[in-house]
Amino acid sequence: MARFLQIRNAWHSVMVLAAATVLFAGAGAAQAAVPWAPPQPSSLNDVLSLLQQSLATVGDEINAGGPSTKDQASHLENSAAAGDADAQFRLAVHYRLGLGVDRDPTLAIAWYRKASEKRLVAAELHLGAMLINGEGGAIAPAEALSWWLVAARGGNPLAIAGARLLGAQLSFPEQTDARKLAEHMIGVWTSFEQWAAANSGGALDNELVAAANAGDMATIKRLIDSGASPDAINQHGRPALLAAAISGHDSIADALLRRGANANAIDGNGKALLMGAADAGSEAVTKLLLRHGATVNAVDRHGRTALSTAAWRGHGGVVDALLAVGADPNLRPNDGASALMGAAVNGYAAIAGRLLTNGAAIDHADKDDFTALIRAAWNGHSKTVAVLIANRARIDAESKDGKTALRLAHSNGYPDIVKMLREAGARR
Repeated sequence: MARFLQIRNAWHSVMVLAAATVLFAGAGAAQAAVPWAPPQPSSLNDVLSLLQQSLATVGDEINAGGPSTKDQASHLENSAAAGDADAQFRLAVHYRLGLGVDRDPTLAIAWYRKASEKRLVAAELHLGAMLINGEGGAIAPAEALSWWLVAARGGNPLAIAGARLLGAQLSFPEQTDARKLAEHMIGVWTSFEQWAAANSGGALDNELVAAANAGDMATIKRLIDSGASPDAINQHGRPALLAAAISGHDSIADALLRRGANANAIDGNGKALLMGAADAGSEAVTKLLLRHGATVNAVDRHGRTALSTAAWRGHGGVVDALLAVGADPNLRPNDGASALMGAAVNGYAAIAGRLLTNGAAIDHADKDDFTALIRAAWNGHSKTVAVLIANRARIDAESKDGKTALRLAHSNGYPDIVKMLREAGARR
């Protein structure tokens, strides 16, 4: 029942997002500077153009491969016939572009469809594009919309934007047909997962999480094809995606996301996966989750965000990845300690500087009225103190119990910090 509710809620989110009128925030220039950022198409043509670019990228990879394109296609035929979704997707590209085989859009659609039926998001997106363009057969925009709605179920930004933009161009009956077909496909997968889970007594999900933790790609594919959910959670409340992130297996996280895992799922403690990746210091998985639609400013029950978590841990690469796509440095948890405070407490001067450059409020105080400067001085972090002074922190800020940066630096024996503070004008 828990899994059914999770999938139902994810599906509801897809429908709401697909109908939304607000597109992803951010400028095109920022996207160009951060190639892993979520796509921001403003028209259906933009969506199709992005998919065409990704097709060309895969084609370039195939052409640059060691074996000839003919040998690659021949090898993929066997794997695709055996049910490997990734092989089916690659083989579709061979037939679509005529790489090592005669160009055959009809066969390309057939292989895309097989991969789509195994919940490979990229295949669902490209199948939709071919159906819109009429490649390999009649133009079928309603079916295309159904596949894009399915692809959007885990939060994929391009699928969400594509579904919204395409749906706006279809009649109400076409939209209804597309939703019904998408709901049917989701229902089939849900029933299969429920049946598989019931018959395994939960062992299937536990095994998938263990495989994610171990980086076992072959087992991951086998278990998903056997009915394990890519959103599997083990008996300890740990999702497979989080297990991959903590263990540093970004290729496994990528595989789970490509098979439809929800980038905004939460663990057994109510923490978003993005926060788990940030806590683990996994820059690669952080970027993957963001690219697949993770909400950058999601908070846990304590009000913490992925950014405040990464700043506290000192994971600079993760901090940069989050800031690049709009993480708010001024969101504060229940204790009032902002991301800047976390960096200051632990002496991460470079991270403090990057947060300030990205708009962090330098004099935010926590629930006890301690500012970042007071905390940094108290803990003897001279480099961080220097960064905060250079950015014009309030020198004589005072906590509820009368503590100042100068008093704490003096009482704790940090003469270099005392000197810096006095030179900056501290008097108490």
